[in-house]
Amino acid sequence: MINDSANLVQARLLGMIEQGGLPADARLPTERDLSEKLGVGRSSVRLALEALMAKGLIWRQQGKGTFVGQPPDKTQVLAAEIVGETNFAEIMAARICIEPTLAAMSARNVLPADVARMRDLASLRSNSFAVRCSRTLRACATWPAAPLKPQTQILSNFGTARSTGLSRD
Repeated sequence: MINDSANLVQARLLGMIEQGGLPADARLPTERDLSEKLGVGRSSVRLALEALMAKGLIWRQQGKGTFVGQPPDKTQVLAAEIVGETNFAEIMAARICIEPTLAAMSARNVLPADVARMRDLASLRSNSFAVRCSRTLRACATWPAAPLKPQTQILSNFGTARSTGLSRD
């Protein structure tokens, strides 16, 4: 349960993120520094950071720190490593085999909490990805009566691993 001090810390950090005071990929001060700067206990700072992490606004790496935004995508590194071993046609053939099944799995396993989190994330982000996802969310306003295609598209954009049971959550 989040306390008043944690709410204060969360509100201050959220304000800094939204106003650009903490740009994407910026490293946050340590829990101890935040605690001292904001005049609250470290447990309140920890609760606030956990809440922001649950919203997808920050991420942590043990021994490295806490950062604004999303963790680096390890698939980009893998893609760079195999780029010389394949070609565009092979990549597209693999995607045609994998993506429809993955999207269908996502649509079958989505939870109302997943949809709510997608809406929250889309409303908190101002980049073009969030704009595309917000449009898709509006198209799915009649969930689940909307056609399957927008539903699978939105689930491909957000939370696919979680809703397919492939995540560590």
